[in-house]
Amino acid sequence: MATKTNLTPRQERFAEEFLVDFNATQAAIRSGYSSKGAKVQGHRLLTNDNVMKVIQAGREKLSKKVEKESGINANWVLTEQRKVYDRCMTDADFKQAAGANKALETIGKHKAVDAFNKDEDEGRDKAQELTIVVVSPQPR
Repeated sequence: MATKTNLTPRQERFAEEFLVDFNATQAAIRSGYSSKGAKVQGHRLLTNDNVMKVIQAGREKLSKKVEKESGINANWVLTEQRKVYDRCMTDADFKQAAGANKALETIGKHKAVDAFNKDEDEGRDKAQELTIVVVSPQPR
């Protein structure tokens, strides 16, 4: 019997379980689907529009709860990654270049920045070119 969300009880349970660890296979198993076909079933459920609406609503609720309880939000993450980048780049001998690059990658992947998605119609408007020059220290 479908509920007000147009999902079966097992589909609703899958959506709830998926929000625990974002693992579709394990969510399917915990929802009562066969472990033999859980991988396929999990994938199938993630392509169901009604299931995804429930999952998206749950993610938004979870995100608001995390922000309220911890103060962590998108702006905080970007600010902290900028601090990591700045710290890494102030190292006198650039030993932290990998850390700086990882911070830039994380910032670039953030949905508010979206630096790596190239829209063919917009050309380079979304995908901006970034050049980083790493200078080796001179021996003393």
